[in-house]
Amino acid sequence: MLGDYTALVVAFVLVVLLWTVVRHVVTIVHEGGHALAALATGRQLVGIRLHSDTSGLTLSRGKPYGAGMVVTAAAGYLAPPLAAMFVAFLMSEGHLRFLGMVTLAAVAIMLIFIRNVFGALLLVGAVVGLIWLDGHSTVDLQGQLFFVLAWVLVLGNLRTISETTRNRTGRTDVDGLWRLTRIPRGLWFALLYVVTVGAGAVVWNLQGLEIPVI
Repeated sequence: MLGDYTALVVAFVLVVLLWTVVRHVVTIVHEGGHALAALATGRQLVGIRLHSDTSGLTLSRGKPYGAGMVVTAAAGYLAPPLAAMFVAFLMSEGHLRFLGMVTLAAVAIMLIFIRNVFGALLLVGAVVGLIWLDGHSTVDLQGQLFFVLAWVLVLGNLRTISETTRNRTGRTDVDGLWRLTRIPRGLWFALLYVVTVGAGAVVWNLQGLEIPVI
């Protein structure tokens, strides 16, 4: 499994050709990051919505300013690369079963906070899919799929950030971070790119990949 470029190639094809489908995966992790950060900083999590157009919304109550709000706002774009590194680390250590349990538990817990029908159906589908794969696929296939997930989160987050740079509605997470911190949008985008590319490098190393010689 290690040293195999299949997962990276599959993830790249998915992000390029089936973006409207796989972006739901990135959105789930993105909104999960907002939710976890809100709870971790003492905010009250109101609910999560996942929409059919691949967008999402996480609502929480608390002070509309301060460190807790900054962390909660930033956690959306930081969650996919951090999750990718977590997945790759557990896979590199051979903890496939534990990773499957954690993933299933995370999706199930997130389902509790979903506040729209499409979001509920999406997460129920994810739970059913995870359970089915656990009982009807080989260990090698499950390992490859988890590495595909890690690369989808890295490449998908890069594409999402790139799309956000062109969004001028003023309602993006980066716009919110600018209003909270007065740090320019460009610096926030640079930070998000660096973290995501860095996560990709970590996944690359943990998977045991080498630069191919042509």
